[in-house]
Amino acid sequence: MRWCFGGNIKDVNVPYRLMRSEALAGIVQHIPEDTFAPNVLVCGLSVKAKLHIAQMPVVWNALRDTSSLSGAAGAKKIWDAACQCVRFWVVLSQSQSGE
Repeated sequence: MRWCFGGNIKDVNVPYRLMRSEALAGIVQHIPEDTFAPNVLVCGLSVKAKLHIAQMPVVWNALRDTSSLSGAAGAKKIWDAACQCVRFWVVLSQSQSGE
């Protein structure tokens, strides 16, 4: 995501975000409904919009030790999300260059 949108977000899929509703509404309107990982695009567009981003450490819960993104199925989901992010970035870049 960093090479698409810049910034230094440590985890684009954080479990909690606190955002002003106006800022979120301006971001969400650009995200396609069929996006697999909209959190990635929310983070990317937040960086692109130069919103103030404070990152706090999240305490890891030892009870949950399995990931939904493991194995071949997980690799495919990650690949699909990355491709969606790149496609979105290309479309966004093209629409902004035509302004």
